[in-house]
Amino acid sequence: MYDYSDFSKDFVKRTKENMECIEQTIKPKYETTCLINMCLGLIAVPDQFLCHSSRKGADEIFTNISDFGLCDSNIIRIRGDKSVENVLHHLRNGLMHGHIEQQIDDRKQIVGLRIKDVDKKGYAHTVIELSVEQLRKFALAIADAYCETSPNTNE
Repeated sequence: MYDYSDFSKDFVKRTKENMECIEQTIKPKYETTCLINMCLGLIAVPDQFLCHSSRKGADEIFTNISDFGLCDSNIIRIRGDKSVENVLHHLRNGLMHGHIEQQIDDRKQIVGLRIKDVDKKGYAHTVIELSVEQLRKFALAIADAYCETSPNTNE
């Protein structure tokens, strides 16, 4: 096992590599569950860094959510604007707090997810619907952007 030279960046890179390795070598029994687990690292770590640092925000790197494979129709309702940074933050909250609903096809296969960011009173102020593949592409794009633009935090 190797140590981290820069925990947040290395964690995201390793999670991404694990995800790609799993997809290439085996098909997990619960593929969407595996994807959600991987997204916790690929989305949550970059979001935390963006929210708690003075570095350029995601919107200065990518101008809109379409750069990450999403479109306006994926966002059913959102508190605030549809900026990359805001969408990322609400997706992170929904994933971290388990506000995830599955969308299944007639074969009982999970084909999409509805992720909600819910306030303390239980109101879902943000609802984002996306296919499993869109979530995968979004997480990988965020991970790539984060790894390319984040400075080494251990220097």
